[in-house]
Amino acid sequence: MKLSAKCLVVLSILAVSGPAFGAAFNYPSVLINIPTVRPMVKGDYSMSTTMGFFDAKKNDFDVAFDYAVSNRVKVGVAVLKPTQMVGHAHWQFYNGKKFGAAAGVLNMTDSDGISSWEGYPNTQDTSFSQYIVTRYNFKRLSVHLGYGTKQFVKGNPGKNNSALMEGMFWAFELPLKHVRLAYEFDGKDYNFGVIAPISKSAEFHVALTELFLGEKTNPNYSNAPVRLVTFGFTFFGNWYKADEPESAETAVAVANLEQLMAEMKVTQKSLQTEVDSYRKSRLELEESLTRVQAAMKSDTRYVMEQDQKKKDELRQHYLGVNQEIGEKVITLYYDSFELYSQKDYFKAIEALQKAIVLDPYMPQLYTRLGSIYFELGMKKEATESWKKAYSLDPENDELKEFLNPSSAQQSAQKK
Repeated sequence: MKLSAKCLVVLSILAVSGPAFGAAFNYPSVLINIPTVRPMVKGDYSMSTTMGFFDAKKNDFDVAFDYAVSNRVKVGVAVLKPTQMVGHAHWQFYNGKKFGAAAGVLNMTDSDGISSWEGYPNTQDTSFSQYIVTRYNFKRLSVHLGYGTKQFVKGNPGKNNSALMEGMFWAFELPLKHVRLAYEFDGKDYNFGVIAPISKSAEFHVALTELFLGEKTNPNYSNAPVRLVTFGFTFFGNWYKADEPESAETAVAVANLEQLMAEMKVTQKSLQTEVDSYRKSRLELEESLTRVQAAMKSDTRYVMEQDQKKKDELRQHYLGVNQEIGEKVITLYYDSFELYSQKDYFKAIEALQKAIVLDPYMPQLYTRLGSIYFELGMKKEATESWKKAYSLDPENDELKEFLNPSSAQQSAQKK
């Protein structure tokens, strides 16, 4: 958070003027009017601004500030009236997923008497009110149960005497999709409230307080007017961390992320299709290479044989044994002539190269390949091909002419 924003929080508290009455939502780690167990991190702070309405002529404006000095201890300050401020301290023993426990002291001041209301005598000492509170989370409901002194004990003569035990307070909290509902007994009165987050750093709260009294004044609070409705806002953040983006910006980021994930799934599906196609082609190629390797192994005797007549006999035997490969080679060989006549020279070369992969020992393939290279002006490649053909068929007089530069062009045209 920027320094200017931090200063604004502090100055807002110091600038409060006019009567300030203690009201709901103004204690550290508060539900409505009772303390509870909440997650906290060192540096967390909150500022609550609350309006309480008694009737058409009477209302109050309250401000409170809380700060977490550690991951377990939170302190707070509230303005009761222009001449009096009180402090609060709250510390948590344990805060687990299901169970939590905390304790604290409210209304710490050096004054002998604390009064939140101008013109109403104080009938009860509530300074240094100690308490201990627990919280248990069920599947959908949180139950808060605690015990405290002074602040949590009915006034004189008091109302709601049906309480099981003086100083006992309790609450039920129900989180819904967009809000949290709370119903509590704060040791004196019953309250019902709604807490609604409006961003990552602010929430709105409203409560019906001091319920079921049936009177205009509350003997539990020095016979002050009954506060009917309390509402306000709480701003919170962390002193050491930068402000997080507002919920609208977060929603846009989430939407963009979801769109990106959807696009990635489409891309992944497309890539998977290509991978499957490549895998199929690889298997087909492996099968072809296996056949070629078998053919090359079978043809070893042909390559090593020196006698031309015997060599031809082995060739015929080889082609008979490897009939499928032999037929494919012959087909590709004659395809090269057809492609050449259509002036599709590069496809003709491709056909011959495929044939050579299948049968690398057939001299006619290299002879024909050299002739096409020569026609394309690639004399170096033509010579290499003819040399290869001559090495396989050294008794071929035509190949000798091919390798003779003076007659190479004329011989190549014949082929």
